[in-house]
Amino acid sequence: MIRRFALLLAAVCLIPAASRADMLVAGFSGDAVYRFNSSGTYLGVFASHPTLMDGPTAMVYNTGGNLLVLNEFSHNVLKFDGATGAYISEFISPSTLSGAGATDPADMEIGLDGNLYVMSHFNDFGNIYKFDGSSGAFLGVFAANPPTHHQHGLAFGPGGHLYQGNIVSGLVEKYDGGTGAFLGNLTAAPVGPFGDLIFGPTHLYAAGNAGGGLARFDATTGAFISYLVSPGSSFWGMTIDGGILYVSNTGTGEIRMYDTTSPTDTFLGDFIATGPGAFDLLVMPVPEPTSAALLLIGGCATFLFSRRFATRS
Repeated sequence: MIRRFALLLAAVCLIPAASRADMLVAGFSGDAVYRFNSSGTYLGVFASHPTLMDGPTAMVYNTGGNLLVLNEFSHNVLKFDGATGAYISEFISPSTLSGAGATDPADMEIGLDGNLYVMSHFNDFGNIYKFDGSSGAFLGVFAANPPTHHQHGLAFGPGGHLYQGNIVSGLVEKYDGGTGAFLGNLTAAPVGPFGDLIFGPTHLYAAGNAGGGLARFDATTGAFISYLVSPGSSFWGMTIDGGILYVSNTGTGEIRMYDTTSPTDTFLGDFIATGPGAFDLLVMPVPEPTSAALLLIGGCATFLFSRRFATRS
């Protein structure tokens, strides 16, 4: 029996520690969220709604594991089952967003507190708005100053602070992650216009819409380093998974890959060569195989022991 159990344990240990996750792509003009596997193979539409999804521009998973999709033209946030893509509800309605002052929602992030932070693209009343990450209830204006009128790109970064791209100045602004107080500009070299922002291990990446290219900065000091892609190409949605930066070219639909663990952010090739021109990218959670493996070991061990005792009795 012990030998059988040892063989079983050895077999389970051969199970891969983790599998690579699928990628979700927000198709702004297609009004759908598309799914690709880890090799870039298209798997079909993951989430959509015939009337309520118009211009999906940002995606996050909330603490309950549901997928939230922000729509710029239908002015709402929709909630879908995070594993199946089944529609659940309108998480934040247009009236709730407009009542809060977010008249042109463009980006959102989940904070360390589990709440949802929404940026309005054109805005004269406040920069960033805070909503309950579980219920969608409006919790107040998070960042009201300075009165930035035109912004895009929102990301939590070093120190838990929140950063946004100011399209007017071409600079990245910094806000206290707890209070929303304006802490000045992180960057001094203007780039853009911004599409998206994301922090890697050591660099801040700024995807430039409307021919803004792909720029990188020191994540701590904000010093400009270089362009990974010179201005002339348009980029928007970005995500990082397993040390790889994925960035979408909104003109060609290409999703490029860069190694964020290398000092030069080495280009690794295309994840997909053509696609929907994503305004956001999101990696799906992968269930940990370890728990399943332990359950398998426990179940088989119980079975073997029960057989052993049955034989002896």
